[in-house]
Amino acid sequence: KHLIDQSPLLADVPEDDLNSAVQASRFESHGSDIWNKGLRKWMSDSGGAIAGREEAVIEEGQFLDGVTVIISGFAARISVTSGPSQLPKGHTRPGDLFGFDEVIDAAAAGTKPIARSSLRAIGALDLMVIPTENFLRQIVPHLDGKKLEEQRLTNNPSDQLSQGMLDFLVDKRTINGTSAMLI
Repeated sequence: KHLIDQSPLLADVPEDDLNSAVQASRFESHGSDIWNKGLRKWMSDSGGAIAGREEAVIEEGQFLDGVTVIISGFAARISVTSGPSQLPKGHTRPGDLFGFDEVIDAAAAGTKPIARSSLRAIGALDLMVIPTENFLRQIVPHLDGKKLEEQRLTNNPSDQLSQGMLDFLVDKRTINGTSAMLI
């Protein structure tokens, strides 16, 4: 349970419901701990050489069987299809949720949740997938409207740093952990 305490959205969920959701969840590991092997060569390559080495965890258009909680690890890239390539939409950090909007919207419409974007592991990434039924039954009833709206807003890229600059810093592995300082 302590692994998902990083998500502010789940902070007000009663312990019994949170434990039940965790018990029903599936844990996954993706990517590689040795993401930096051959880094100098990758950095000198042009185009999408780095993005091509990222493991696809969830593809846009794929059925979602739950909400994915980023537990730990190196950032994951969220992207959408734009013609023949993937257009970066943002990056995750521990505590972030992937598939939240899709599950909430599908429940309201009475349809199956389908991923609107892709999730790719940049380095090692540990995830927990809370099944849709458990998420809707044990988590959502404890979320107030303000928290739901805040989560939807945080799913959109921030205006604090341009997406192009963030992509450059992640691609060049300048940002390779939980924090970085540029001088």
